[in-house]
Parts: sequence; structure tokens; C-alpha cells
Amino acid sequence: MSITNVQLNAAKFLVGANKIRLKGAAEDFFTITTMGDTGAVVQGMQGDVMLVSNVVAAYTASVTVIQGSAATSTLLSLIGNQFPVAISFNDFSFLGFAVVTNPGEWVAALGTSTRVFTLGMAYVSGNITSGIGEALG
Repeated sequence: MSITNVQLNAAKFLVGANKIRLKGAAEDFFTITTMGDTGAVVQGMQGDVMLVSNVVAAYTASVTVIQGSAATSTLLSLIGNQFPVAISFNDFSFLGFAVVTNPGEWVAALGTSTRVFTLGMAYVSGNITSGIGEALG
């Protein structure tokens, strides 16, 4: 049996040449997903099957922050530029480069206090095969 510890406050998202830590995370801070499939199955008409695997180095990140936080200003200042990213969450880590592909919405509403930025990211190194958590014992 394995035991995993997850601490949400351990999630770090650093951006820019000076590795500025995004502060002002909303309840759902970030999600990272591959930009496309990592494999496929091709079947021939005579019953032949071919398995295809793809090395994925392109990812999409959705970063949810409080609208009035410093993270909003930081991400807005990076629009139009590629910049380094360093993401860590317990045993998971991602180092690479990113661009802001969608700056989210400017909202003046009582019920909407968060803003979702979308980043296109290129993976360079890190521990992306780890689950989000820290293995205990």
C-alpha cells in the first residue's frame, strides 16, 4: 500500500526571466494537459493493428487567479513574449517555456472574482511522470 500526501499550498508556478511566483491563486490554481494525443491505434482491413506512440513536448496550462491579485498583472505583462516557466507541486515538476495564448476575461461582477489565463507551454525537463503528491514511506 502506498500513502501520498498532497499539500495545496506547495503548488508553485514561477514565470518570466526572474522566476516571479504567481500569488493570488484561486481554489483551482492550475491544470496542465498535453496538447494532443500521446498515442493512437491504427487497424487495417485484414485485422492488422499498429500501435503508434507520440513523444509530447507541447502542453496547455489553465491558470486560475483572483482578478485583483499580482498574478493577474504579472501574466498580463507577459503577453506577446515567450518566457520561462517552472512549475512544481509536491513530486511533480515542469520546466520549460510558455506564451499567453488567452488572457481570459475582464469581468466587473460581484459573483466573478477569478480570471483564467491559458498558456501554451513547451516542455524541457522535469518530473511529469509523477502524480500530484508526495510519496510517504
